[in-house]
Amino acid sequence: MKRFLPIMLCVFLLLSSLTAGGVATAAFDEPGARSAPPDSVPITQHEKSLAPRQTDASFSDSVAAPALAPRWQCDPSSGPACLSYINSISMVSPSEGWAVGGGLGPGTILHYTGGTWQAVPSPTTSSLLSVDMVSTSEGWAVAEDGTILHYTSGVWQIVPSHPASSLTSISMVSTSEGWAVGGSTILHYSGGTWQTVLSPTGRFLRSISMVSAGEGWAVGDWGTILHYSDGAWQSVSSPTTSSLLSVNMVSASEGWAVGGSTILRYTDGVWQIVPSPSGSYLVSVFMVSASEGWAVGYGTILHYTGGVWQAIMPSPTSNCLAAVFMVSASEGWAAGCGTILHYTGGIWQGVTNPAWNWLGSVSMVSASEGWAVVSGKILRYSRGAWQSIPSPTNKTLFAISMVSTSEGWAVGNGGTILHYAGGAWQTAPSPTASSLVYVSMVSAAEGWAVGDGGTIIRYTGGAWQTVTSPTGNSLSSISMVSDSEGWAVGAGGTILHYSGGTWQAAPSPTTNWLRSISMVSPREGWAVGDGGTVLYYTDSAWHTVPNPIGNSLYSVSMISASEGWAVGTGQGTILRYTDGVWQSVNSPTSVPLSYVSMSSTSDGWAIGWFGTILHYTGGAWQTVPSPQGSFLSSVSMVSASEGWAVGNTIRHYADGAWQTVPNPTSNGLASVSMVSPGDGWAVGGGGTILRYTGGAWQTVPSPTSDSLSSVAMISATDGWAVGYGGTLLRYTGGVWQTVPSPTSRSLSSVSMVSADDGWAVGEQGTILHYTGGVWQTVPSPTSNSLSSVAMVSATEGWAVGGGGTILHYTGGAWQTVNSYMSDWLYSVSVLSANEGWAVGANGAISRYIGGAWQPPRFRYLGLPLYAVDVVSASESWAVGASSYGSGIILHYLAPSAAVSPTSIAAGGTVTLTWQNTVGGATTDWFGIAPAGSPIVSGTLTSSYLSCTSTPPSTRQSSGSCSVSVPAGLTPGSYVIRLFSNGGSSLITESNPFTVTAAPAVAIRKVHASPNPFNPLQSGTTLSFDLTAPCGNTLAAIFDMGGAGVLKYWTLGARPTGIQSIAWDGRSSVGTVLGEGIYAFFAVCLDAGGNAIAVGSDLVNISPIIFNMTVTPRPYYPQAGNATLGFNLSLASGGFTTAVIVDSQGSQVKAFPWAVSPPGTVSYNWDGRDGGGNVVPNGRYTYIVAAADPSNMSQMHVGVMLFGVGAPPGAGDAQAEPRTQEALEQLRRVSGVAP
Repeated sequence: MKRFLPIMLCVFLLLSSLTAGGVATAAFDEPGARSAPPDSVPITQHEKSLAPRQTDASFSDSVAAPALAPRWQCDPSSGPACLSYINSISMVSPSEGWAVGGGLGPGTILHYTGGTWQAVPSPTTSSLLSVDMVSTSEGWAVAEDGTILHYTSGVWQIVPSHPASSLTSISMVSTSEGWAVGGSTILHYSGGTWQTVLSPTGRFLRSISMVSAGEGWAVGDWGTILHYSDGAWQSVSSPTTSSLLSVNMVSASEGWAVGGSTILRYTDGVWQIVPSPSGSYLVSVFMVSASEGWAVGYGTILHYTGGVWQAIMPSPTSNCLAAVFMVSASEGWAAGCGTILHYTGGIWQGVTNPAWNWLGSVSMVSASEGWAVVSGKILRYSRGAWQSIPSPTNKTLFAISMVSTSEGWAVGNGGTILHYAGGAWQTAPSPTASSLVYVSMVSAAEGWAVGDGGTIIRYTGGAWQTVTSPTGNSLSSISMVSDSEGWAVGAGGTILHYSGGTWQAAPSPTTNWLRSISMVSPREGWAVGDGGTVLYYTDSAWHTVPNPIGNSLYSVSMISASEGWAVGTGQGTILRYTDGVWQSVNSPTSVPLSYVSMSSTSDGWAIGWFGTILHYTGGAWQTVPSPQGSFLSSVSMVSASEGWAVGNTIRHYADGAWQTVPNPTSNGLASVSMVSPGDGWAVGGGGTILRYTGGAWQTVPSPTSDSLSSVAMISATDGWAVGYGGTLLRYTGGVWQTVPSPTSRSLSSVSMVSADDGWAVGEQGTILHYTGGVWQTVPSPTSNSLSSVAMVSATEGWAVGGGGTILHYTGGAWQTVNSYMSDWLYSVSVLSANEGWAVGANGAISRYIGGAWQPPRFRYLGLPLYAVDVVSASESWAVGASSYGSGIILHYLAPSAAVSPTSIAAGGTVTLTWQNTVGGATTDWFGIAPAGSPIVSGTLTSSYLSCTSTPPSTRQSSGSCSVSVPAGLTPGSYVIRLFSNGGSSLITESNPFTVTAAPAVAIRKVHASPNPFNPLQSGTTLSFDLTAPCGNTLAAIFDMGGAGVLKYWTLGARPTGIQSIAWDGRSSVGTVLGEGIYAFFAVCLDAGGNAIAVGSDLVNISPIIFNMTVTPRPYYPQAGNATLGFNLSLASGGFTTAVIVDSQGSQVKAFPWAVSPPGTVSYNWDGRDGGGNVVPNGRYTYIVAAADPSNMSQMHVGVMLFGVGAPPGAGDAQAEPRTQEALEQLRRVSGVAP
């Protein structure tokens, strides 16, 4: 036996060390199956739970522990506002395709057919992140929670899949094969099921693109690039550490990947960085061919042609784009935050998205009665209030036009037409499936509607009919001067003129999307659109006119040639035309406005995002109650347990929940400032001022009718408010009073350092400074409008605004700093000179930490966030707008972790407890690092730790688990760090704890019970005793005949005490091993892969010899006789004998052959050899032989090792010459020693 042990130990340790380093383990297979690929070896669930973890720079696989990625989470009180938008598109043909996301609610699925996008039923409430259609009748989609959907037989259904915390991308090769990735998970679809396959990385995977069944690529965080070939995924060299969000392969030898501002190209077998023409954030790439492709991101579209990438200028949208899919070089689609763009005819154009429920219109029959479409629904105005009216369709409605109190029309998504007659709305036949976004009735018998793809339809008293259109551009608005003349405008600056019975294209001075037109007469009119475009028609031509604000305008309504109104984006932009000039006027809301309709010079209505409705009655615009949607514009926390938020509602946070409280005003509220739990102020539209004094909010006298945008209280008796037209108010002596202002520009925010020091900011970069007696204008480094200012001290502060502007004040002058974004920032809140948050449009959230503002790694669903309030270093709140519920409320809780006890020996176990680690993925992991050591995200600064949570696989925001400290750890002070996404970022770290030296480890009492055993009848338990914890424990079964490793277990870190393994007598490939003698080894390795403790025993498989025993064990001859026994499993008995040999193989004692009955057979031994001498202490072998009388040609043998006297020393196995030689070979091969 000795001659086999060193050889087997060498093979075992060599292959084990290679396995621990991530090398395939085909050599562990049965001899006849050694050429099979690694994944052909079935692994039991028990073995999976003991699988080795990688500790190289590629990071480990995912852990069975709570996911720990820190993030802002939507407060449950926001209700259905906690939703997402369109994330992925897959077109089957130019006329059919699918898009997925969450724009209309969780699990949104849109179907493009018949020229329009329509929402279809979804079987999941999870946000869908990727879709891939195989054909018109079959496709797949994956979701953020690991859900997999299958489209077949005209229905989307959830299919069983291997559990995955998140799936972000799917790529189908055929109807029977495909791949999906997400987190560190890779799933393979084959044979009708999804199965997990081995991933070479623990980093978060974002996108996958398969070239064929045998080749593909996947990319992810920190520049991760994986290549699939020869049946396995492998990591390849990446030229970047930037997160890669999308990959698209043109062929096996050509492809592209993008992420952030990074663009990579794969050619000649290497990935290389390619210059990007834009610093904008890129999210998706799609290549039409090797020479042409497209990439999209936040308000950015790039085109690859002629060997270079170029930005499309101007971009047709400022919204975020998350997906692009090209049907051909001349047609494609892009989508994102509420946006769907169609590429045809060489230009990108917006098309109507079923999620565009912010569009709408108003049609008043009289000053006291009218109708509106708001947030896609029908509202009726009567008796001074707006009320929701049932609609006969579930399609989103975009426009309405009333002929009289008893008749009107509404149009919407998918060519929907509704007719109001006889007191009810009914569906009317439509000649088109294209979405209709505007309708205008000239009379009861004459009307027009326009929409997507240049669609124009006409109503002439009987039915709606399609009219020939001279453009394929989407049309947004129409204005008829008479039955025979009118105008329409739309995408790409399109202007159409109707005259002489036909529509014809007219010259346009702009390429910006024109959103609205209002003609005063056949010779005069106005049109407005994106980018602040204002056009004036006179002298038979359209001319560009200056816009005093510059914000995009969505609607214009002219009362006469000398008076009119326009509304648009920004913070509730309202412009008035009078005396030949457009001027900004006071707006009672901060949300974008999408439509305005004037009935007279003293009466008009405007509607906006999130259900906003404004009314003009000759003096000022005022917010009126709306039954559709809501928004929150400001938040002020009194403490971690109490706070307030205001908008067109008032919310109170107490007892862990937000609740709506009575609001004494119908005006929108823009700002709230709490002095104490029982004292606070809020201001808003129309000069509204509210005060809270512990019981309820009440209106207090205001010295102005100008809208107020911000309030900042210094104390219960002193405070300031600012607003429209440079308004400055001060509260002192118990009343609010107007204070002289050095500017006429609207002010949006005020922040007071003390009673004698404060700052205010506003339009066109305006900055005011208050120094104890007077407000003065100070130089500003920007002309962008500023939305918010927050001062840390008299010498430190921040201001944010349009175009991603961030200004920093450090005691001398305000200076611009890099924000890494172009989104409009609405609010900033700073805790100290070193920490703060800013929020803004498109759900942007940016953090200031470490001396710099970080790019917005987290965007909440593309919804505008209007305010943020930092409670402490570990907690913040943000509020914004949504089309649902009572606005959006986000909550940030900083994660924390603690370790106990604070002193532990290496190899021991500590308890890790964490809190507020919301969300995350299975790639989150734990690492132990020296206290105070550098933290470098994306690089290995910590050793991997396994963490067993209770219950297993439950990932929660707070929890605890037991962590085994590596046995070979050098004594010192350490912390446990929590990382997200395979190490892409640090979440938090624990308190320091002390690690002391680990006691020496030895392996004793190695044996199997029963031994021998018959696998066809039962299994056996393999066990050994560790005298101290072992950081890397291995066990294996070897073939004594030289076939090598037949079965192995990687046990990882193990505590002191008895370790047990249940074995069923099968090899790693599931084959039942035959009769014979096998060796069982237990080994403890140090951090370098060296064996520091080895124990072994023999294990027998026999059909007739069962459970050999030596009692006592070890045996001391001085104490009396030993009993050597076994169980004979022959029904009629058999011939048996037994022999004892010493460690040199010499016979010590032989027992004669005898006929033994079935059952227990035993021998007594007095510890003496054949000459009567007491045998020396040492290791001996007890051998049993048995034969069946009916088959004397076959001998059955059982072998058992036992000790006489003191047990063998812990170092005995290593001391054997051949074993030591094997260990030296292992060191040389594995590189541990020269």
